[in-house]
Amino acid sequence: VRDPEELERRMTNVMERKRTLGRSSRCGGPEECPQDCDSLRRDTLAILKLLLASLKQSRLEAVDYSKGTILHCLCAVDYSEGVALLLGPPFLHPPDPPDRQGVTPLLLSLSLGHLQCARELLSLPCSPNSLHPSLHLTPLQLLISRALTISALHLQVVQLLLDKGADPTLAHEADSPV
Repeated sequence: VRDPEELERRMTNVMERKRTLGRSSRCGGPEECPQDCDSLRRDTLAILKLLLASLKQSRLEAVDYSKGTILHCLCAVDYSEGVALLLGPPFLHPPDPPDRQGVTPLLLSLSLGHLQCARELLSLPCSPNSLHPSLHLTPLQLLISRALTISALHLQVVQLLLDKGADPTLAHEADSPV
């Protein structure tokens, strides 16, 4: 399904079913009503697959799905609309899970120069001073070191990082770009 209205209709259906299950006195979770929870889980996964299906195949081939969450995948291909969708209801995906190497979606986005995704992630609580395990840079350092030019979006992301508590004096390397 490539129609945004169809995707929105399916998501609304999943959200309503999730609310109904949550209010139901007969449902105590997967142990008591596994068919309802399984159906909801299947529908949620189907929506995520639809979301990924809307991406161009060439962008998806560059992503190693074994390393992180679906949020990492969406950040890796710079799909900020998907990031916003995944962070909001009904999914409410946590914004800051590290992958197997310890890279958070924010660190990944900034290391690749994906500022729209970074801005979406910074709309929720996430660690502004985490350290990229292999690059040894904080999000603010990554943002500055990867910038070829400074745009208004760069300044917005810098401000969001500072608002979240990013420490501009924090230097993990002697040649810190900050």
